[in-house]
Amino acid sequence: MTNLASKWRRRRFGAVGAGIAAMLMLTACTDSDFSLTEEDAYGTWRAGSDLPATLELADDGTFRASAWPVDLGCGGHTPRTADELRGSETVDFSGTWVEQDDAASQNRITLTTGPESPCGISWIDADFRSEDGVLYACTLLDAHIDLATAENWFILYLGEPETTPAPDRCFNYN
Repeated sequence: MTNLASKWRRRRFGAVGAGIAAMLMLTACTDSDFSLTEEDAYGTWRAGSDLPATLELADDGTFRASAWPVDLGCGGHTPRTADELRGSETVDFSGTWVEQDDAASQNRITLTTGPESPCGISWIDADFRSEDGVLYACTLLDAHIDLATAENWFILYLGEPETTPAPDRCFNYN
């Protein structure tokens, strides 16, 4: 019985050790920065995945969204993938924005629209971060977060967008 228990302990410690090693390797693969400030969000954000949307965040707390997909928080049915947003109806709108830094969401941009907004909603959230020098904001589409892949996110980039998002974009929370 002692030999069997010893064998079981060795296997268990081996599995734990392998898990820790894998986690450390994954953590070391990127340079993610979640200590962003409001000033890091100022500027023009462009949608990836060959979508025409832009979002201008001004330092006075106002924003302007152009060619924003109607199906992304503005009514209609939210698609499961960014590809499904291509060719969809778009709308321009404006309002105010704030950056929220809390432990649960890391960094979050909240857009608030006025009552006259053609969007028909009062707010839209996007988590933002910097990874390997790329500053981007992610909004989950109609997919469960535990089952989502990069294609299930609407991604905005500060500066030039990625046509094809990195496979782990929006998932690296180290």
